[in-house]
Amino acid sequence: MPLPRLASRIGDVAHAVASLAGAASYCHLASPRPPRDRRPFRRVLVLADGPNPSCDYYLAVRLAADTLPFDIVDMRETGPDRIDWRGAHVVVCRYLAPEWRAVLTRAGAELARLTLFLDDDLEALAWDRSQPLRYRWRVATRGLATIRDLGAHLDGVWVSTPVLADRLRAARPRIVPPAPDPVDLLTSLDAPAVTPDIAFHATASHAEEHEFAMKVVTALARRRPETRFDVVAAGRLAAAWRRIGVEPSAPMPWPVYRARADRIRPALFIVPMMAGRANDARAPTKAIDVVRTGAAGVFSDAPAYRCLAGGLPLLPADPDLWAKETARLLDDAAERKGLAVALRKLVASWQASRLPIDSGSP
Repeated sequence: MPLPRLASRIGDVAHAVASLAGAASYCHLASPRPPRDRRPFRRVLVLADGPNPSCDYYLAVRLAADTLPFDIVDMRETGPDRIDWRGAHVVVCRYLAPEWRAVLTRAGAELARLTLFLDDDLEALAWDRSQPLRYRWRVATRGLATIRDLGAHLDGVWVSTPVLADRLRAARPRIVPPAPDPVDLLTSLDAPAVTPDIAFHATASHAEEHEFAMKVVTALARRRPETRFDVVAAGRLAAAWRRIGVEPSAPMPWPVYRARADRIRPALFIVPMMAGRANDARAPTKAIDVVRTGAAGVFSDAPAYRCLAGGLPLLPADPDLWAKETARLLDDAAERKGLAVALRKLVASWQASRLPIDSGSP
C-alpha cells in the first residue's frame, strides 16, 4: 500500500478509536461517587507526567505559595507501588498510565480525596484530525482512559477555563485558572542586546498555528527582509519553516524551555490561535511565556486571549494584517515596551487565587 494511503488509513482508524474513547469518557464524570468521610488529609499529592507547564502554571505555583503540605510526584521517576497513599488528597494532572490508574482504583479507601485536573478539552483533541496521530493516541489512551477508569472514584474535577467548565458542567467542576510563578515576572524590560526580532513557539499539536505563523513571517520578510526569527519546531513543521528560510530550534524539555527565556529576549512574540473546539477551551498560558521573556506580544482575537483585550492588540486571522502590525511594532520600541508593561501587569494579577482545597472539602 502506498505510504500516503497507509497514513490516511491509520489516521482513519485512530480517529475512530479516539472518537469511541471520547464518547465513552465524559459521561463517567456525570455520576459523582458517594462522598467519602470528610476527614482531614495529611498532604496533597500531585501526580504529574514529568515536569510540564500544566502542573507548573496551575498547581505547583499555588501549592508553593500555600501552607498545605504537598509533594509533586514525577510518575516517570517512580512507580505507584512506592507511594504512601494513606490520607492523601491526590490530584491527577491530566494523564495517568494504566498501572497508576489500577493502583489508584485499589487504593481508593486509603485516600482522603481524589481530584482530576484538566486544562484541555481532551475529547475535542481526540476528535481533531489536525492533531498528530501520536498525540491523539496519547490523549485517548492516557487522558480519556483516566476519565473512564477513575470517573466513578473522583471527589472533584478542576478545569482551567469557564468554557471547559461549561462543557463538563455535569461534573460540577471548579475553575483553576493559570498563574505565573513570581520569577516569571522578574525579567527586565530594559535589557539590552535583543537577539531575535520575532519569536513564535508552539508544539506540534498547534500545526494550524504554525501554518498561519509561516504566512505572517513570509509576508513580514517582504516588508523587512532583515527580520530575525526564533521558532521552535520539529519534524515536518521544522522542514516547512526551513523552506521559507527560518532555521528552527528543536523542541526541548519543559525546564530547559522555561530557563531559555532569559537568553532569547525577543522584541516581539506572535501568538496566533485558530478557531476550533479544542482551541476555544484553552487558557491564556502563552501570555506567561511571553512575559517571562520580557517581550511585547501580539495575540489572536480568540476566546483564550479575550481576557487581554483593552490594552493589548488582539488581531483577526489575517496574516497580512499580522505582518503589517508586527512590522509597525518592530519600528516602535516605546510602544513595544508599553505593551510589555501592560501584559506583565495583567499576568501578575493572576497570582491571587488559591486552589479550591481545604481540610474538609475536595
